[in-house]
Amino acid sequence: MRWGQGIITVHFCGQPEIDIDGDEATGTWCFEDTVIAPEHRVMIKGSAYYEDRYRREDGKWRISHVGYVRTYELMLSFDDLPSFQLIANRWAEPATT
Repeated sequence: MRWGQGIITVHFCGQPEIDIDGDEATGTWCFEDTVIAPEHRVMIKGSAYYEDRYRREDGKWRISHVGYVRTYELMLSFDDLPSFQLIANRWAEPATT
């Protein structure tokens, strides 16, 4: 699958849980993502939890590790969903009349 123009995607992250221990910290973030690829007639959805580590250096917090474990991931073909209609697409070419 070719990624780039024509791909619609959103990534939402929330509900952070951050534990600080001196100059080190860990963070857990829930996220959900959706990818719609009209050219390929598919939609991919998933969710996971980021499992991050942070380190304070010179008074500034830095990310030292980012990882995640998927809760689920699914892919749907538009061809299997006769009622699916993409009724708005910010990046689509304007319709010509």
